[in-house]
Amino acid sequence: MATILFSNGHSIPVIGFGTGTKWFAGPGKNSEQRDPNPTLVASLTGALEAGFRHLDGAENYGTDLEVGLAIRSFLSAHPDATRADLFVTSKAFPSIPDVRSCCTGTLQRMGLDYLDLFLIHAPFFNEVMIAKGATIESVWKNMETLVDDGLVKSIGVSNFRPSDLKRILAIARIKPVMNQVEWHANLQSPELIEICNENKIILAAYGSLVPIRHLAGDEVDIVSKEIAKSKGVTDGQVLLRWTIQRGVVPITTTENPERIQQFLVVADGVRGPSSFTLTDDEVSKINEAGKRKQFRKFWAQQFEAQGHL
Repeated sequence: MATILFSNGHSIPVIGFGTGTKWFAGPGKNSEQRDPNPTLVASLTGALEAGFRHLDGAENYGTDLEVGLAIRSFLSAHPDATRADLFVTSKAFPSIPDVRSCCTGTLQRMGLDYLDLFLIHAPFFNEVMIAKGATIESVWKNMETLVDDGLVKSIGVSNFRPSDLKRILAIARIKPVMNQVEWHANLQSPELIEICNENKIILAAYGSLVPIRHLAGDEVDIVSKEIAKSKGVTDGQVLLRWTIQRGVVPITTTENPERIQQFLVVADGVRGPSSFTLTDDEVSKINEAGKRKQFRKFWAQQFEAQGHL
């Protein structure tokens, strides 16, 4: 699978398979003695078998058990494959005051020795009453020690606004390599793109398909369907491909094996002749259609409280 190079020399696959939203179980599930969700394990294993190499998890999702089982199942079935062939992301929240315990707990539940990428899941510590004296700056300093000790290869953030990134960049010894945010045609966040580009921070996107799932009949929905029809693909494939061509890493998920295959078609080098790209004009049409209506689906209350869309 094609990859994007981080500023620290490590690489990330151009598309990831997520374990949040549809699969969300809550952080309490990580501490329970429980049976795994067989549908999620099957979907994760199927995604790996199909060609996905990036699995995206989080403390808050409560799906560490399933991620670990899928990885072990895949590696067991493919003796030539190794842990180094996979890219595993997790995120800290709500255990912000102790990201080290969060990280080591995640590794234990997944059965891994290290994470490829570990993110601060959100900057809204005080808003949800979990700060316990922690600040963005103090948490970042603790994140840096996880790299020093080999527990994670790269560190970054999620749901960070430009003002939050500036606070980290002002004190960082190890700079964030990624900011994973809600990002789609109706939420293009040019100010955020600018600061990320200036500081070589790769943007990852969850909610790439929000325009067709929550804004049916609006301009982006119409344009993406028109492009899809002309290329013999789905509107979801069009928006994921648009995301990649904008230089952003989409995180998506499904339990439908056919859609897993469809999603992989958008990643260069995965399906060869069946892959497709958008023309510059098609990318521009989606850009312009999205700019005419701004919409945020996730964390809306927290962003609005800070004066951000």
